[in-house]
Amino acid sequence: MKSEERPCLTVITGCDSGIGAALCDLYLARGHTVLAGYFGSLPEPASSRHVPFPLDLRSEKSITAFAGAALDNLKDGLALYAVVQNAGTVVASPVENVPIAALREAFEVNFFGAYLLTRHLIPAILSDRSRIVLVGSLAGRIALPYFSPYVSSKFAMEGFADSLRREMATFGVKTILFEPAAVATPIWNSSWERIRRDFLPLIGTRYRAVFEEVGASFVAGGNRGLSPGVAARMMADRVARKRPHARYIVTKSPILSAIETLLPDRILDFLIAIAFKTARR
Repeated sequence: MKSEERPCLTVITGCDSGIGAALCDLYLARGHTVLAGYFGSLPEPASSRHVPFPLDLRSEKSITAFAGAALDNLKDGLALYAVVQNAGTVVASPVENVPIAALREAFEVNFFGAYLLTRHLIPAILSDRSRIVLVGSLAGRIALPYFSPYVSSKFAMEGFADSLRREMATFGVKTILFEPAAVATPIWNSSWERIRRDFLPLIGTRYRAVFEEVGASFVAGGNRGLSPGVAARMMADRVARKRPHARYIVTKSPILSAIETLLPDRILDFLIAIAFKTARR
């Protein structure tokens, strides 16, 4: 990477908590300047190299301003090391009951926002042969029932990552997709509280009991996952490799998760039905 020749700027979205916050701390500790995107209130800068900036991926104006801040920082002689598209939201509901506005919001945050921000920064990425880091989800390969808004947006990220990787490879740019299976971040509990508040009243009786069971199981699994700090180190070390893989599953059990992605649909359907008790009684 050309960026290794000069002090580095790393751009990270979704730094409010979890993996994004851990990545921000890690890259600051490694001497990078970090442009850190926050959806909520901005923290006090941790150091002179910590640049907190507001970012709402639902807003094209906000995305443009954030990209502009990245380009402004590069004028100070920094090289763009990596753009880490980490921000995301969880939306869950039975297909019959999901509000279309909620589906659109899931795509705005999890897909369209990342797509647009990447597009804004491609000239700088090409100039420094930076790394493009996309944070998807194992749910982008294994679709759970009742999570179609979230799952669909993550499947879209998978396609984007493959296409972008092949597009950028011609110019010596590496695109890396991370697929967290379970990382113990606050997103699970906070998202489930919001889902129960906003969507549960809309859900019919034929789905409600199983929906609550699936959601509770999903949240519990997330809370048992890797710590954000461990996940961040795994990701940063793989981004730094000379020849990183196209995708990495981020989990305590990488072999088991990899096997799950290879199972035939019929077997996977059966196992998910058993796990979440969604099989017909």
